[in-house]
Order: sequence, then C-alpha cells, then structure tokens
Amino acid sequence: MAVGNIKAKYIFLGEKNKAETKKSQADINLELKAASDYLIAIKQVFSGYEIPVKKDSLKFTPTVMESNMMNVNAAHVKGFDKDEILALSECHLENSKKILNCFKTHSLFEQSGAALMDRVDRKFLIPVSLLTDMFSELSPFYSVLSENQKKIFEYKTHYFDSEQDLLYLQHQNGLLNRYKIRTREYVSSGKTFLEVKQKTNHFRTQKNRYLLSGEFKSRNINSLLTPLTDHLFPPLYKKLLVKYERFTLKHKRETERITIDVNLAFEPIEQAHHLSDATASKLSQSRYLPEIAIIELKQENHQRKTEFEQLAKKYALREMDFSKYCMGRILTQVDENQNCFPEQIKYNRFKTSLLMLKQVRESFYTQQEQLVDKDSINI
Repeated sequence: MAVGNIKAKYIFLGEKNKAETKKSQADINLELKAASDYLIAIKQVFSGYEIPVKKDSLKFTPTVMESNMMNVNAAHVKGFDKDEILALSECHLENSKKILNCFKTHSLFEQSGAALMDRVDRKFLIPVSLLTDMFSELSPFYSVLSENQKKIFEYKTHYFDSEQDLLYLQHQNGLLNRYKIRTREYVSSGKTFLEVKQKTNHFRTQKNRYLLSGEFKSRNINSLLTPLTDHLFPPLYKKLLVKYERFTLKHKRETERITIDVNLAFEPIEQAHHLSDATASKLSQSRYLPEIAIIELKQENHQRKTEFEQLAKKYALREMDFSKYCMGRILTQVDENQNCFPEQIKYNRFKTSLLMLKQVRESFYTQQEQLVDKDSINI
C-alpha cells in the first residue's frame, strides 16, 4: 500500500502557557477546510489498509509485534479491539520508517564515538502517531543508525533483582547511587551483554557492559557479578523480560544520541520463593504497549538548545521518570481491565508516570477516533 507522508496533528502533553488569540471567521474557515482535506487523506490511507476477518490470517513483518500479539490487554479501550490497535500502531510505524529513509545514516563504528557510557539522560513518552512529524523535523540535524540496511533493531533484556526487590525499592524510594542489573541481547547480531547501570548522586547515568560469549551466556548471574563487583549485591534472580524495537539517532555535530523504543512488551519472571504458585500465577501477566514510544535523550552534559530540545518545547513534551524495569514490574502485577493499581508492590513514586502513561495511550486512541471513521474499515 502506498501511503503518503500524512502530517499528523500535534498532541500537546503539557499545558499551554498562553491563551489563544481570537481568530477571525476567515481563519476559522481556512482551518476547517484544512481539517476536511486532512480527514479525506487519512480515510484514503486506511481504505487500502484492510484488517482480515480471521485473526490467524493477520500478518505483520516478523518483529516483536508478531511474537506478542496476544499480550494486548486493553482490547476494549475506546472501542478498539486488539487487532485494530496493532494495525493502527503498525501503520504509524511504517510511515515513520519511510521518513527515516530520508535521514543520513551512520554505522555502529561511527556511533561508538558517542557511546555516552557516562551521561545525563532524560525520557519522554509520546504516542507512536507523533513519530512521523517528529522524524520529519529532526531529519536535517540527526543521522540514523543503520546496519545491514536495517534501521530498527530488536532487543531482549532480562532484569535481575534480589528476592526482596532491593534494586526496585532503591528506585521507588528515590535513592541515588542506585543500580540496575540486566543482560541485553541484540537479536539481529546475536550478541549478549551483561550491563551494570548506576544512577549516581550527581544525577548521572554510568554504565559498564561486558560481552558474554560461549559458556558465559548460560552462567548464573551471581557468578558473573561477584568478580566484577566484589560482593556488592545479594543473590539476584531473573524478575522481568522486556522486549522492544529501537531506532537510534545521532546528532551530526553535538555529542548527543536519541533512542526511540517502540512495541514494548513486559513479561514477568516470578521467582520469589515466598509466593505460592497460585499467587505468583495471579500476579504474572504479560503486558504489551504498541501505542506508545519512549524517547530517551542522552547527552554528555545538559544542553537545552539542541534541535530536539526545541522540538520538545514546541510539542510541550514533559520529561518523566520511566524506568522500563520498574514500570514493567508494576504493569505486570495488575489487571489493566480493572483500572486499578497493584497491591503486592510499592509504587507511590511512580504514580505520576502511571497516570502519564494512561494519558498518552488515551491520546493515541482519541486521535484515531477523530481521524478514522471506523465503520469504513473492513473488519
């Protein structure tokens, strides 16, 4: 299906600082005409994007999306079923990938010059429907990572914690000099790294990574960590598997990278011995978030005048605390359809992030309702 560069409307996640000036009738008429032309274009796009009647026949490119289709829990949200959510999200991502083809590319070797293993970082949460607009505006200033003609890469990350969730609670309680321990597999290359990530008391992120090969891939995490950290951590267990796909942008002049994570899936790995099998089963629910994208801005030092900073201000994007590990632990311990919060894990520090996540997802659904006449889609 040939899909043009349909410019999505901006979704403002922050508050407007100034009241809008009164518009003339002529201006209003022009805006109404532009909106009408826009809706016609959107309907033309989706008229060629039919969703098969049989779920088994729904085919996407074999990515994280295909392997996690059954993990969509918000099937009833805003009247969209899970197949529609997947199809709409994938359509927006395909349009974004077409914009990425206009970017200059860089290799992993070129990116190593901006590895930023000691950095400051900030995160923003947006609906995937906003990516096309953002990529269009960033293309003159950033290049995109490309290896073997691929620009999007699949990641599988296992997070480890103590039986008492020491590392999770460090973050929940707002402690600095806190740690995350994980193994990250780069699916396309087959390489796996052990990563020890620390948030220092200077609000910097420091990361040490170690390539695991051969027998080391199957070794117990504690036997790997002990010689590296001198018994800094108690016995650790696998707690969560996070799968996602990532685009990586690098600034053409500054030491700055932007990662964009999409198709997030969280799968719990409950190994806490104090929980009964029935309780563990009740708390273990895979969650999939195809509607959102996590943007992480990584810089050597805080810079407020780069092109992305200006774009974030234009879109009124709000910086937020979104730890994949912590949010995954929370989201997999509550039934989304019950619209409630977990009872088995402390989460007070993340309430704002949870509400922001809900707002961004609802923004995605609201936009689709406004742009698409659902009755025109063949379901």
